[in-house]
Amino acid sequence: MLCCAGLFGGFIAGMATGIPWMPFVTASIGAGAGILADIKIFRSLDKRKEKEENDTSIPQHNQSSSTMDPMCCGLSFLGKRKKKDAEIQQENVTS
Repeated sequence: MLCCAGLFGGFIAGMATGIPWMPFVTASIGAGAGILADIKIFRSLDKRKEKEENDTSIPQHNQSSSTMDPMCCGLSFLGKRKKKDAEIQQENVTS
């Protein structure tokens, strides 16, 4: 896959330099880089597949509650509570 593209790309880039032995060097470098890229891609796909398999075995909770940030909601509640307490204190001071 990417190793073949690296092989041909390296060979073409080596030919463009005009040095007679350079296509063989750049082709091997391109193929090696392509093989490493292939390995990295297949490992990430395998990890993703394992993660999906593990996630399906765990029961899912309510999606709406998991998407909400509890810290954000908690802070807004505390802000409203402090505002309400300040209003009550002002009413007590004025009366």
